[in-house]
Amino acid sequence: QARAKSESELVALRNSHPVCHDRGLVVLYLIDPTSEPANQQQSADVEHPPRTELGAAQPVVGLGITFPGDVQTKSIQATPVAVDLTDVESENVDEA
Repeated sequence: QARAKSESELVALRNSHPVCHDRGLVVLYLIDPTSEPANQQQSADVEHPPRTELGAAQPVVGLGITFPGDVQTKSIQATPVAVDLTDVESENVDEA
């Protein structure tokens, strides 16, 4: 059902939902390494050139972040969060 809706319709549904209207959303998804375009038609549109095959060596992780509210009617208030890593000891930074 969601795939049949426009982005503005999805925003309206989310804003009217009793629980999700004031919550953000983080979406993680895997993209097939060969990921071919669904629509093979060539576009002459300079702003939106045709999508090409991904051709990645491994699956790619996609990330989507949705903030609550409507950009035109709400402002977003954020509180920065930091993690103190001064006590973390590691010879390999990547493992930390």
